Amino acid sequence: MNELDQIRQQWQSMKLNCERLEETNRQLSHKLSSRLAVTNQEKLASHYTIVGILSLILLPSLAFMLYYTLEAPIWLCCLYGGMGLPMGAIDLYFASFVKRCDYISMPTCEALAHARRVHLWIARLHSIGMAMATIVLVPLFFHLAKIDHEGVLVGGVAGLIIGLALGFCIYYRNRRLSKRILADLECEE
Repeated sequence: MNELDQIRQQWQSMKLNCERLEETNRQLSHKLSSRLAVTNQEKLASHYTIVGILSLILLPSLAFMLYYTLEAPIWLCCLYGGMGLPMGAIDLYFASFVKRCDYISMPTCEALAHARRVHLWIARLHSIGMAMATIVLVPLFFHLAKIDHEGVLVGGVAGLIIGLALGFCIYYRNRRLSKRILADLECEE
């Protein structure tokens, strides 16, 4: 009987060790997936920070160039430069919104809800940006069409095509990053 008791005690201790190992494994996988989500979160926030700063600086600067090189009307230059200010502010606010959440320390449900809002707002910001760009670009292209120099219009169209291609590439990159954040957080559940 003594041997049977020893075997039973060893079995019970192995069972406890397995349960401890499973709990440790669960905690480690939670930390790892949270850290992956945080890395993607930092990438996404830094991208929107850079875009926001560039919008605040470059678009008003380019508005002056429109006035001096293309002799665009003042109202068009103000519209062009003025659109950079709210877009830059929106991007900077969104970057702070993305960074605000600490996925490692908060409960998974709250982290998932935040990540879903981030994913949704990336699409909304893209739509807002496209609408604001249309408001600026339509009158700009009418002005470029009035200028007698054909190369300026061709350059504007080339810039539009390149800008759209880059914009959609960046948009899909950001969507992929936000999907990775969601996937990393969902694997915690």
